[in-house]
Amino acid sequence: MSKEKRLAEAQENEDWKTYFGLLNSNQILRELYGARDDFDSDKEFFELLGEHWSRLGKFALYWNNLAEDFRLASQHDYFKEAMMSEDEYEEFEQLPNWFTIYRGYSQDKLKEGFCWTLDQKRAELFAKEFATIDDIPRVVIGHVQKANVTAYKNDHQRKEIIALSEHVEFVEEYEVL
Repeated sequence: MSKEKRLAEAQENEDWKTYFGLLNSNQILRELYGARDDFDSDKEFFELLGEHWSRLGKFALYWNNLAEDFRLASQHDYFKEAMMSEDEYEEFEQLPNWFTIYRGYSQDKLKEGFCWTLDQKRAELFAKEFATIDDIPRVVIGHVQKANVTAYKNDHQRKEIIALSEHVEFVEEYEVL
């Protein structure tokens, strides 16, 4: 069976796990938001968002949608839980009420964002990875209250904290050498 037929069948059967698993990274957010009214609940939306988080592309196109949903998720623990695996939720629960996070970036417009990490070295790697020859790789250090975190994702050992920049207290930043 072709991919198109499998996609159509999964969509018709509302088999969202299969449907989103078949999409490429740049299609997921578009289709996730396009099908949102078909989900049984917001919780199902957050489960799918969490399950496919590491595969997502084109954040910029859905920045406002994601920001609004992250505000909703940070107010309701069951949405946070829905975005995390059991292991991730257990690790998240072990974090203190306030903790330090890091964000690597190389262009000023990217200083604020959703994706942070508990791992300073990983932030430095991200800053370098996305820098062009004209960019200066930097890391911003912040503090965040656990209650304001949308989710913790560690499926690729990134120790990723998903949090809106408006909930982060910026402490300092430095250039990565």
